[in-house]
Amino acid sequence: MKIPSRLIVVLLVLAFVLVLFPQSQAQLMHNTGSGSDMPTPYVITPASGSISALVAAQPPGTAFSLGCGTYRMQAPISPMAGDTFVGAGAISGVPSRPPCAHLTGAMVISNWTHITSPSSLWYNTVAASNIISKPAGACLVGVSSGGSGACTRVGGCSYPQDLFFDSVIKTRITAGDNNTADNWPPAPGYWYLDISGKHGPANTVYVADDPTGKTVELEVVQFAFVGPNGGVTIQNLTLEKFASPYQHGIIDNGGDKWRVLNNWITHGHGYGIKPNPSNPYNGGHVPRNNLVDSNEFMENGQAGFGDGRDIGSTYSNNDLTRNGEVSFCYGGEGGNKFVGTNLNITGNTVNYENGTGLWTDSDATGDTFSNNTVIGSLAEGIRCEISHYCTIIDNRLINDIELSNNACVAAHVPLENGNDCCTGPQTGTCGTACSRGGPDEISSAQSDHSTIGESGHGNSITSNCGGILVSVGTRDSVPTTDNHVLYNDITFTGNGGTPVPHPYGVVGSPGASTTNDVFDHNTHHFQGAGAGAQRAKIWGWFDGSANTLNTFSKWQALQQDVNSSAETR
Repeated sequence: MKIPSRLIVVLLVLAFVLVLFPQSQAQLMHNTGSGSDMPTPYVITPASGSISALVAAQPPGTAFSLGCGTYRMQAPISPMAGDTFVGAGAISGVPSRPPCAHLTGAMVISNWTHITSPSSLWYNTVAASNIISKPAGACLVGVSSGGSGACTRVGGCSYPQDLFFDSVIKTRITAGDNNTADNWPPAPGYWYLDISGKHGPANTVYVADDPTGKTVELEVVQFAFVGPNGGVTIQNLTLEKFASPYQHGIIDNGGDKWRVLNNWITHGHGYGIKPNPSNPYNGGHVPRNNLVDSNEFMENGQAGFGDGRDIGSTYSNNDLTRNGEVSFCYGGEGGNKFVGTNLNITGNTVNYENGTGLWTDSDATGDTFSNNTVIGSLAEGIRCEISHYCTIIDNRLINDIELSNNACVAAHVPLENGNDCCTGPQTGTCGTACSRGGPDEISSAQSDHSTIGESGHGNSITSNCGGILVSVGTRDSVPTTDNHVLYNDITFTGNGGTPVPHPYGVVGSPGASTTNDVFDHNTHHFQGAGAGAQRAKIWGWFDGSANTLNTFSKWQALQQDVNSSAETR
């Protein structure tokens, strides 16, 4: 058969190209695709072996495809530059259920021994290699730890490993370790890890609840993804039960341009994700231009997401639910906290956080909170603290700074000022009481040039407990000046007979000062039986030596809210 001359020319050109550009079969697998320039995925399944070792053996820029199943990890994944990790299944937006490719940092504990003295307990001794003994951070300690000293002592949450019965967290106690309170033996709902052998064999887990028929898991791996390289994509994965330390995340990236999309991230001891200059592998580089979009962050120990001072990153369209499940101190580190520059935090839904809903702190500059919905946070809905040029616009806040059964992730969480109101997941006797004596729905705390609402972009607040606060203090060098609270719509639904903590205005401490802080063009509504009394107490103003409560007319006489309205419904 005669071969067409046109085909001969094509074959000769192809042979010439192969001579000039030889390429191994492995390189072709990673660098070419079927009819596109996308790489052929490197497929991994739970039967493939150590996922971290497989990733380390591939070149940078590899596309990893993870099949359905549970991957019990032995070590963190350290991605190469440009690596992508995509779980099976197509997901659009926030996952409605955990994706089927499931990476976990927990081991299963079985074969328990039962003892009856000093009380009914079950125990299991694990290998020393599964113990992480370094504590960090401060906790609310025990069920009766209210008062000013509650957050000054090392407690169980300071240790990074958590224990779960059928994916419900148990509260870790201490027993005199590192000068902590001695809570031995654990009561039902609690557990203890005897690292030193104080009460029996070293490295022994003790529980007071019967583990028979339960899947009991102990976190033993600290990170799912960690490292300094840039351009990493993580998508369509479930990341669950990692012993991420205080101020670190399940995803603890030190690189630029990471894309974290459509994942379900839950039960990390610290954060779900934290772009982090203190990442243990990146030498202090400040991450930049990361995108965290359309993820579910549920029931992580310290917070769902936040940063360790990244620049220009976007956190958008995520759902965050009941994060803060290990009772880190709410006033210190419980809440989704950012300290970066020019961050865009937008379109997120924040539900029943055990701490502040969204929070920027420590000289953060130019961060924008927009179009977020924040409901039922134990502390403020949104806080701009010791920061500059915060923009807080188009947000919706509903009944923050109050106790709620919906915030319960287990018995004893939340634990606010010694109030042990939870009896189990989303059950308890918490009521709807205002939870704290200072914060509000939105606060600009010792910050300058914050914008809280602007023409056409005001915030909407409906609250039993608070409004908008500008606070003044002396603990830092940031002047409280040029903060503007404008065009917001605020509905107070609390009973006038119940004192409301700093619901609206400017408050501070002696020795501090405030200048050019303006409230105007706001609309205030009062509902409930005590609306008249509430209205008389609502307006606070700091005069340099004391905090004064005013009627609305006196508030306007101070040249505040001159063009605003206040009405009782």
